Amino acid sequence: MKEKGARVIGLDNCDEALDRCREKCSNTEIVASNLTEKLPFPDNYFDKIAANNVVYTLDKQIRIKLFNEFYRTLKPTGILVVSDAHVGFKPIKIYFDTIKIQNELTGFFETVKLILKLVVPTVKMLIYNKQLVSQSEKGSLDFIEPQEHIELMRSTGFSEISENINVYSDQATLNKCKKM
Repeated sequence: MKEKGARVIGLDNCDEALDRCREKCSNTEIVASNLTEKLPFPDNYFDKIAANNVVYTLDKQIRIKLFNEFYRTLKPTGILVVSDAHVGFKPIKIYFDTIKIQNELTGFFETVKLILKLVVPTVKMLIYNKQLVSQSEKGSLDFIEPQEHIELMRSTGFSEISENINVYSDQATLNKCKKM
């Protein structure tokens, strides 16, 4: 987004995630904030908001409040794009699809070299994703239902709401809408 001239602001309430973002994007503005509270921005502040794998981490009763905050902080005609893991999320499918694509792009030996180079982060990612699935099965985490983004967007006043778009190897749902 920055390469296309956007001013990017990253927001999270996890210090580790904020530190990681600072490492990867040293010239990006980073804001510590809890999404269960009012966002620390004035009304009509953003042209666009992208929320990736955020909504499903919040309690269902809080999600409507967050979408109201998205609406409040977007400028008129602003765009919101939201993507979240959905019910039935299988993280291993994303991993194997990525390997398949990499193999098609660079060939078998380059793919094997990359897999070996990324063993530690891959194991961490798979463990983390297994924990997410386990939390969902225990009821402490609610992945997105098929029409949930659309319903949240509609009930908070957004228009031009897209149909569901399957992303991340069909393991997540993406929707786009506009504030009028």
